[in-house]
Amino acid sequence: MTRCPPSCVQSFDVPPFKVHVALFETFPQFHECCPEGPDPDEVGLANAAALRWQGDGVTWFAMVIPNGLEVPTVAHECSHLVDFILDHCGVPMGVENSELRGFLLEFVLSETLDLLDQRDPHR
Repeated sequence: MTRCPPSCVQSFDVPPFKVHVALFETFPQFHECCPEGPDPDEVGLANAAALRWQGDGVTWFAMVIPNGLEVPTVAHECSHLVDFILDHCGVPMGVENSELRGFLLEFVLSETLDLLDQRDPHR
C-alpha cells in the first residue's frame, strides 16, 4: 500500500482495496504535498474534489474538502472517489456491484467525516 508523503496532514487506508487516501483542506495544500498531482486550473475543478493520478508508477488518491462543506457535498466527492477506487481495482460498475459500491461509499464517507471532525470539532 503506497502512502502519501508524510507532509500530508490527514489520510486513511481502504484496506480491502489496498489504497490510501489523503485529505486536504485546500488546493494549495494539496499542491504543496503532491506537486505532481492534477492542476485544478487545468482540469476546471471547483472548491472541492476527488482526485486520482499516476506518479512514480503508483496510483494516488486524494480529496480536497474545505472546512464548512456540507455533508451532501462531502458525500458527492466521496462517491467520485469510490468510483476511482473501484475502477482502479478493476471492479465493473453496474447494478451487479451496487452493494459493494454502497458499502465502500459508507466506509469512505465515515472515514472522511471522522477526519473532518478531527480537523474542526465544531463543524
